[in-house]
Amino acid sequence: MTLRGRREASERLQPLWCPECRSTYADPWSHTCGIHASAPRDLDAWEDTLATLSHLGLTPMVPAEVARGIWRRGGRSLRLISRVSEHGGIQPTA
Repeated sequence: MTLRGRREASERLQPLWCPECRSTYADPWSHTCGIHASAPRDLDAWEDTLATLSHLGLTPMVPAEVARGIWRRGGRSLRLISRVSEHGGIQPTA
């Protein structure tokens, strides 16, 4: 899904309520309240691993929190995590 598609979809959705920051949001991937972002070097390591496994034809599994951090980087990182997501490689947060 493209960034434009995400934005259009979030505009159609009813806003969600966040009890932590006491505000509303439409797109859970862009809402950062309560999310502890991984260190940049950790995200670099995840990206390298994802790229290697994808190149080998394997579907890597990524925790949702890490996937969000990679997605927020944009560019090549966004394309990589989008491919992983299309193959079902994102683990839901427990």
